[in-house]
This record gives sequence, C-alpha cells and structure tokens, in this order.
Amino acid sequence: MADNDKRKIDIPWATLLPLAAVLAGVIATYKPLVSERPAVPSEKTSPVIAAEDVDARLWQDPIGVAQKQTASLDEQIEKGVAKTAESHDICALTNLLCQRVSTFQGHVLLLAVMLNVGPYSEQAESRLRTRQAVLEGLSESGFVPVDGEHIGYVTATWPPPETKKGFS
Repeated sequence: MADNDKRKIDIPWATLLPLAAVLAGVIATYKPLVSERPAVPSEKTSPVIAAEDVDARLWQDPIGVAQKQTASLDEQIEKGVAKTAESHDICALTNLLCQRVSTFQGHVLLLAVMLNVGPYSEQAESRLRTRQAVLEGLSESGFVPVDGEHIGYVTATWPPPETKKGFS
C-alpha cells in the first residue's frame, strides 16, 4: 500500500531529450550575420540638377521611388535645407516642353503613361512590367533614354484650381 501512495511522475524523456538537444544546438551555433563588405551610403553623394533627378533602376517601382523622393524633399523643406520643390511642379514640365519645342521644331513627343497607384504588391509588379514594356516599345521605335538610371516626375494639385471663365 505504501507504494501506491507515492506519486509517480511520468515524463516523456524520449521526446524531451531530442528537443532539448536541438534547442541547445541552435543556441550554441547561433551567430548574427555580419557582412564583411564596407557600408555603401544610400543617399547620393552629389545631387543631380536635371529634369530627371530621381534614382530609379528598372527593378524599382517608379511610383514608390517618386513618393520616397517627395517625402525626402518635403523633409528637407521643413528643415530649411531646400527652398521649394519647383523642379517637380507641373509648371516645370510645361517650361521643359516649351524649351524643347523651340529647340527641336516639330520633333517633340510627349507620351503619358497612366499607372495604377495602389499599395498592393500586384499593383507594384504591374507598374514594373508597364515601365519595362514602355521602354522596350520606345526602344523598338528608335527612342532611347538620355539617362536610364533616373526618372523625373511632376506633381499637381487635385482638383485643379478653377480658372476665370468669360472674356474681358
């Protein structure tokens, strides 16, 4: 009867010992990944003063890159480092078009490509495919970009400001 009063603890040692060994092995061999490469600064070392001043490689989402650049520019304006974002205003595009029309009489092509600006990965992938398709189509027609690693963008207020109607 004395043996029956004593509680016996049944521990599944056959399961716990291998799990403890695996856990000890993971903890003992875990080392954080350390890169031996020197750090590369993510910001441009020298600013680009041009109509296409935003770094955008072909594998990058053009809308995402433009939004990131706009946020960075807004932050610089708030800090007082940059004055205004005039180079990305819609008026800058009209001035550039007027300049090109006066330089190249009758040889200016403005191709507007409309993109879906949704936040989902499928929409970003669609923008990448559209960008590549437009570039390949233009290349087949003999058009090549002056600088393939940078893009330009313009912003405009929406809805557009109302103009005065009527004649004076």
